[in-house]
Amino acid sequence: MGIMGRIARIVVDVVPDKALDYVVSPDLDGKVDIGSRVLVPLGATRTLGYIVGFLERSVHVRLREIISVVGDRTYLTPSLLRLAEWMGEYYCAPSERVLRTLLPG
Repeated sequence: MGIMGRIARIVVDVVPDKALDYVVSPDLDGKVDIGSRVLVPLGATRTLGYIVGFLERSVHVRLREIISVVGDRTYLTPSLLRLAEWMGEYYCAPSERVLRTLLPG
């Protein structure tokens, strides 16, 4: 797949302490932002994650596209993401666990 569209860095629920890169397809461009909850393919399954940033390019050659946006608002503000980063470093906790702690159940 040629990389078209923006590249989103996403923290998913099932991969501890690692963000993954996905392509934002043209039909989702403008509908996602930092903090958006998204459904993404992961191996043969699908999983939920949160966009924590955007990249100009990825070191990975073959990126998959985000499947869909979940909900109609962003759940994590830039200040909450900075807090999550600090908490993860201070408490040596995986990113996905810290993000789940900051979000409502």
